[in-house]
Amino acid sequence: MLAFIFLAAIMVVPAQAQFRVISADDSQPIAGAYVFDASGKLLSQSTSEGLVEKISGMVSVSAMGYESQKVDATTFCGDLTLKSKTFVLPEVNITKAEYTKLTTAFRDIFRSNGKTVLYREGYADYYVNMKNKKTTRRIRCCRQYEKPGLRKMSTFSTTIFDVNSVNLSKVNSLKAGSVSKVSGDSTFVSTSYHGRSSDKAVIYIDMHRDDIFRQIIDDTKLSKTEHNILGMKLSMKKNILDWTMSDKSSTIQSLLAFRNIKDYIWSFSSKDTAQVEVVQDVVMTDCISISKKEAQAEMKDKDVATDFTLPESLPDIPYDIPTETEGLKQTAFWER
Repeated sequence: MLAFIFLAAIMVVPAQAQFRVISADDSQPIAGAYVFDASGKLLSQSTSEGLVEKISGMVSVSAMGYESQKVDATTFCGDLTLKSKTFVLPEVNITKAEYTKLTTAFRDIFRSNGKTVLYREGYADYYVNMKNKKTTRRIRCCRQYEKPGLRKMSTFSTTIFDVNSVNLSKVNSLKAGSVSKVSGDSTFVSTSYHGRSSDKAVIYIDMHRDDIFRQIIDDTKLSKTEHNILGMKLSMKKNILDWTMSDKSSTIQSLLAFRNIKDYIWSFSSKDTAQVEVVQDVVMTDCISISKKEAQAEMKDKDVATDFTLPESLPDIPYDIPTETEGLKQTAFWER
């Protein structure tokens, strides 16, 4: 099996939280719920007890597998209830399969200084060779919008440092250690990476829904947050990876969804900086077994369609596509 590590992020919250996020199914707290402002910027996450730090203004609260809710955080107190969204992942017998084919829907949002500079959405197929576990990605459908001249820009008013779509075939595994803490439905696991260790960077969350789990990693706790690259300074404020799976086997066949969120600052001088925000979502829509001959034939097909409809299972985010992409140029799929 091709193993994946699921990383998690826990935000430090004040002792007095303004409201708590709970599930409509069983009134249990929802850990790791995302709190976005009206523009889609991530403000906070709920703690293992579902608590949200005190913030203000209209916000949208969402979690993988739940419908989002909007609330005025300036005045709202008490419990905010989220309703479930259905996950569907077909059962597949892969014992004698030569290849496993995963179909995923994806969405990538890149902002620089509060303005969207690239937006893309579409479908990608992943072909997993069950013998050597090598995985190949094929972009099947895509609509992409980008700021005119984006690829030629060299100033930090707009950066293209990170405009890559999520490629699950390039995700490296990370070994988790012993349990360091259990709080509600959240289990914290000690881990180390690049010489750094943490007891809070990895968390497993029981979603109480037919053995569905989340594993979230706060990579800012495991990696350097300050970098100097050729005289340029990179300051990482958030680097969150959030995986949802159908069991704890951590195999590619158990993957249901993935979310990647980054918030960082590029600076060349005090007058030349870029606040960069990245939100990327992937959800599994199908998983089947196919022969080597079928897989090789499909992987040779490089056509990318532009006429498609995204599934409702993509996580909710307060992002108005027509408004955010106004003035952007529609282009074919490309990556940095």
